[in-house]
Order: sequence, then structure tokens, then C-alpha cells
Amino acid sequence: MRFASQTDIGKARDHNEDAVLFEIPASPRVLTRRGAIAILADGMGGHAAGEIASQLACSTIRTRYYAGRGCIEDGLRSAIEDANGVIFQAAQKNAVQRGMGTTCVALVIVGASAHYAWVGDSRLYLIRNGSIYRLSEDHTIINQLVKDGLLDSSEAASHPDRNVLSRALGTHQTVEISSSTQSLEVRPGDRFLLCSDGLHDLVPDEDLLRTSQPLDGKRAAQSLVALANDRGGLDNISVIIVEAAERHAVPLEPANPRETRELHRT
Repeated sequence: MRFASQTDIGKARDHNEDAVLFEIPASPRVLTRRGAIAILADGMGGHAAGEIASQLACSTIRTRYYAGRGCIEDGLRSAIEDANGVIFQAAQKNAVQRGMGTTCVALVIVGASAHYAWVGDSRLYLIRNGSIYRLSEDHTIINQLVKDGLLDSSEAASHPDRNVLSRALGTHQTVEISSSTQSLEVRPGDRFLLCSDGLHDLVPDEDLLRTSQPLDGKRAAQSLVALANDRGGLDNISVIIVEAAERHAVPLEPANPRETRELHRT
């Protein structure tokens, strides 16, 4: 596999609350059993809280996933549930961090199989044979209204509340996690794209495809971030690109994790 990542503060925020992580285990046995993992988290809560939440999400999911046993799907979901608990407990112990949370999207590739899970509106795409497919579904109030037939998708794209989350990690003791129900076959030339809303809010799916497809992963990530900034850079912008290839890649260093969105309260 080859991979690249880019995270940027954008033009409107004073610090970056996104976090990205990619790991290929050094142990062949662990790599064969648990594969490689990519995680992108978009923190919320303001000040340092969102940054802490996104970093906790990445580090906890990585640690708990590789310590787990059993099937990949269960292990990934369990790791994300653990991250939810860790963030929630950390927020309860510090009044400044009370209410912090984060979105999360995670991708695991084991051999020629991909598995994924997410909470919130950070997205996962598959680019294959010149087409782009969205594998995740935003956990937002507006997206739920679209699903219920109460709002048109064209109206949703510009709705002022389009980023109000219906789910996030760490804001409650429990969280509902969405995930793949079965493995996805990874084919030569496939490219997976994980991104925060700072990118997909300003760069529609067709532009994600048009901008990234002709470039290698590193230049594609840089070009996508630059495009979002050219269109206003209204939020932190993060992207991870994972490509199916014959040669191995160097493990990704965790990036500094944003100011952020609100969570719908019930």
C-alpha cells in the first residue's frame, strides 16, 4: 500500500482540531492478522478540547484495535466504542473539556479486504476505475431530514445547519457506530480517501475525483487541501489517501490535531 496525508488549519480557524493517523504494523504476524489502519478525526469543543478529543480518538482506536481479537469488524467497532468512553471520561474530569467530542472515520485493510466504520460527518470514499463512491453516510440532522424525505438534497447542500451533528464520539456514555457489514475487496489501483468536512463541504464529490485522480497520493492530498483553501478554507482541512499498490509505504506520523461544529442536543 501507499498512502499520503495532509492536514491544514484552513483560513478561518486559529488552531487545528483535526487529527490523522496511519499505521502499518512492523510485525508481519500482526500485519497479516490485523492489517493496516487509517484514522481521521475532527474534534469539536473549542479551545484545546476538540484537539484533545481527536487525538484521543486516534490513539485509543489504534491501541485498542491492535490489542483486540476476533473478527475485524467487531474489533474495529469495539475500539471505537472504547475511544468514546475514554473521551467521555476525560471530559467529565475537566470542566474546560466538558462536552468535547470528535467525529471519526477509520479504515482497516487486511490483505485484499477493506473494513471501515465511522461516527459523525468525516467521510470515506472509494475511487475505482474513474468513478468515486461514498462509502460513509453523514451523521447530521440535515442528512436525516433528507433520508426522511423532509428536505431535498439540493437544499441540504447549502442549509445553514448542514454541519449540526446527530452523533459524535465522547459526548455521551454510549454512541451508535456505523460500519461496513462485510469486507470490501481491494482491487489493484483502488484509492481510498478519508476526509473531514473542511474538505467535502467546499469540494463536491466530482471535484474530489477530478482533482485527485491524475495525481499520486501525496500531490493529490496537497491539491485537495489547496482547493478547499482557495474556496474559503472555512474550517480545518484534513485528508488521508490510501492506494492499493505492490510496494509498502512508510508509516504515517500522527498529525497535530479544530474549532468547530455544534452537536445537536436532545
